[in-house]
Amino acid sequence: MLFVNSKGGELFGKPLFTSVAEIEGDIDTAVITIPSKFVVDTTKELIKKNIKNLIIISAGFKEVGDYDSEEIIAQLAKEHNFSAIGPNCLGYMEGSKNLNLTFGIGGLKSGELALLSQSGAVLSALMDKAYDAGVGFSHLVSCGNMVDLDFAEMVNMLNEEEACK
Repeated sequence: MLFVNSKGGELFGKPLFTSVAEIEGDIDTAVITIPSKFVVDTTKELIKKNIKNLIIISAGFKEVGDYDSEEIIAQLAKEHNFSAIGPNCLGYMEGSKNLNLTFGIGGLKSGELALLSQSGAVLSALMDKAYDAGVGFSHLVSCGNMVDLDFAEMVNMLNEEEACK
């Protein structure tokens, strides 16, 4: 896992790149958690790195009247063949891979149940309850504003996942 912050430094004992351009090679999956005014330009930088999956946690899009940025991101996803979750979402978790790309609670058990939610707040509350109850998940997805992937596409993808029953 690599981290980017324009100020540089270190995070979780790993060096911070100051830009996406500094990263050598392709980037399969990126999680964006920056102010919305920088998301489109960052997405364009990620396209140069052959991005395949993009999770945009950042808020400040159509929920505050910025429909244009969402349209640009949707068009970029279509033109450059990458999948996008969000913006304005909690993120994505895949239990069988111990992959938690959310800002929700960590340490959730792996299981066979998938949960999709438009609302990050609802998903976060359910994650907390699941943690307390010991419920495990194959996948958790907060869809947010659904600029690219929507519920129907995600359900179809989850139907193909062996870990999801």
